[in-house]
Amino acid sequence: MNRRKWLRANWPFGMPVLAQRLRRQQFTRGTPNGFIIDRVRHDTMEGRFVEQQEISQIVESPLGERSVYERTEFREFGFKSAPGGLGLEVINPPRSLSLFLSRLAEACDFQVAITEINVDVMSWCERLAFELDRRVDIVSCQLRNIKVAESVYATAVLKGSVDVRAAANLFTRGAPYTNDKIKVQIEGPPFFSLVLTRHSAVALDQNAPDYLLTSLRGSLLSSLT
Repeated sequence: MNRRKWLRANWPFGMPVLAQRLRRQQFTRGTPNGFIIDRVRHDTMEGRFVEQQEISQIVESPLGERSVYERTEFREFGFKSAPGGLGLEVINPPRSLSLFLSRLAEACDFQVAITEINVDVMSWCERLAFELDRRVDIVSCQLRNIKVAESVYATAVLKGSVDVRAAANLFTRGAPYTNDKIKVQIEGPPFFSLVLTRHSAVALDQNAPDYLLTSLRGSLLSSLT
């Protein structure tokens, strides 16, 4: 699967200057983490963040003797930055972005504001259908904080072979809720299946075409305005 996550970033300077600053924190053999810049244009920058980790593995024999083996792992993920719009796109992000964001802020002398984006996934899906000019069905949705009674809330996952939006309305009966995640199917050809989350992230096929990613970015941005 190919995963993308978008964050709001207000860069205090242009992309060539940002690239120059990140190169001061370049990943090398002697550093525990750092950046690798792959491409720089006047309006975009693409790179990777690499973290070196030392792993200790303990193996115990049938006789109770323990041996410790050390190994080095390198974890990396990609990112794209641009002025205006969403600002920062993270490619196959790890569970935590705190170190990456901290190093970005450090490179910018703590002048950059990078914030999480929360989005209405239903609105994002509708805008995506408009961008692609195709039928898009929501075949699964994950709901929480469904108010059942005073101080009583429920969590539910709705799945179907057809669009579940009408069923979600019947199930919640107008009660407020939070929609965390939806799975959508885009009619073909070609046929696509992807997952959208309210934290402005998507999981899609590894071979998804560039125009689908372009539509995802555009529909996300328009759903926030």
